[in-house]
Amino acid sequence: MSRLIVVGFIFCILGTSIAEAGEQRIDAGVTALQFNEVNSQYMPRPTFASIKTELKTPSKSAIQFEIDGYGRGVASFEIAPEFIDENIEAINKYLKWAAMAKEKGDMLDKKIADVRGIDIGPFYNWNSYQFHSGNKQSHYLVITKTRKGLFGNFEHVDGSGTIVFDEQNANNLIKILLEFKEGKISVTKSDDYK
Repeated sequence: MSRLIVVGFIFCILGTSIAEAGEQRIDAGVTALQFNEVNSQYMPRPTFASIKTELKTPSKSAIQFEIDGYGRGVASFEIAPEFIDENIEAINKYLKWAAMAKEKGDMLDKKIADVRGIDIGPFYNWNSYQFHSGNKQSHYLVITKTRKGLFGNFEHVDGSGTIVFDEQNANNLIKILLEFKEGKISVTKSDDYK
């Protein structure tokens, strides 16, 4: 019987989602890309950002980015204020590598880092950053939301998909993350609209 209780507890923990008390959509300031197989190129997709406040998790707030994919559902990732610096460091590494790859004419696919995105209790949602070359002049930042599993392995979070940014939008992403960290993004109080 005690094994059954322990197994049930573990499944409850693994199934933890980000329950939120408030959400405010903001101007994303970034445009994500997704590979369009028909056109054989990365194409802009509707990109949304929102501030989540009073989360029922150890991370009390977060900024979430999501795109509406080509028939593949919504892809998203979140970053809590306490993990913004780590995420910006990964984005800056991508920008550095993109400049080097353009200068050298290199093409590569390489993992940049796995960085904490949001604390959801006993685990974290992580953001996995990848460098991907489309050609010698086009290099992309690929972000996938993952979760560290029970035995320390990273696993893809169902339904999260991947979000792709070019260099310009990676710089825009850094800008909006810094604004969020510094409290420069105003959030409308829904109580004002009765």
